[in-house]
Amino acid sequence: MARVVARCGKTPEFAFQCSKTWAELASISGCRNSKFCNDCRKPVFLVKDDAGFADALDKGLCVAIDVQDEDDGVIRLVGYPSPS
Repeated sequence: MARVVARCGKTPEFAFQCSKTWAELASISGCRNSKFCNDCRKPVFLVKDDAGFADALDKGLCVAIDVQDEDDGVIRLVGYPSPS
């Protein structure tokens, strides 16, 4: 099953891929593009492109990113970016 970032055509690499979905993360008041993971006690930021993914990697942030899945359409992955 090939996965590619829906907006930029590359496969995201994760050092850790969370089992939680974006919907399962806690909302943060006033923040549309970030949520909070109560398991790891960290904020998760929604990124939309390569630049956002690279910026999150540089800052050591957890992310959610939409990817195209051949079977399921667009899905949102949550995790910690990998430098590789």
